[in-house]
Amino acid sequence: MSSGRSWNRPGGNAVPGKDRLKSLEARLGAVPVDDVIDFQKWLDICEYRSNMLVAYHATFPLGSDDGFLYFRRWLVSLGRETFERVIADPDQLIEVPEVLRLGETRPTT
Repeated sequence: MSSGRSWNRPGGNAVPGKDRLKSLEARLGAVPVDDVIDFQKWLDICEYRSNMLVAYHATFPLGSDDGFLYFRRWLVSLGRETFERVIADPDQLIEVPEVLRLGETRPTT
């Protein structure tokens, strides 16, 4: 599977709440098993691009290994344009609307 096709895989972002899982299961059920396996291989490669750790620590300086895993998946879920922009220049992460919302929800001390 080419990386271009990988970005077009079914996602769960279009359906809110509890219906998201059902929608995702239905759409993934229509994808050939070989494509699902290829997508996982592609995702594993994307997640270990060199700047991924830089982007993570720029956002979460005290982050854990588990947090890094979740961050990688979350960043990929934001789409190709955002993912590639952040990986090319981790400083661009601060411009991502989802990151700005994180800053708004952090508890104050």
